[in-house]
Amino acid sequence: MPTEGEEENARARIIAALHDEASGRVVRCCKLALDRGLGDTLQGPAAYFMKSPPVQHGDERARQMVEEFIAAPGAPAPVLEGATPTGSRGDDAGVGAVHCSTV
Repeated sequence: MPTEGEEENARARIIAALHDEASGRVVRCCKLALDRGLGDTLQGPAAYFMKSPPVQHGDERARQMVEEFIAAPGAPAPVLEGATPTGSRGDDAGVGAVHCSTV
């Protein structure tokens, strides 16, 4: 039977592995955007991968937006009606955003 410390260590390793996997997916989405000549906030990936995205979508819709972004070269996923902005561009610009720039 594992000790409490061993259980906590195992939990921490699982969380770190999940975080690394999500970070890798964010980097791949940015690479796709840059390869397509896109630069700016990637709404779908931000909504799916970030804790506080610039525009909030439900989990299923955000996942769908990521899949559409990956599948549709040159076309970022649109911001749809019913999306909830989570902050103003002035105060927290970039917080929780997947922002890619060619510069």
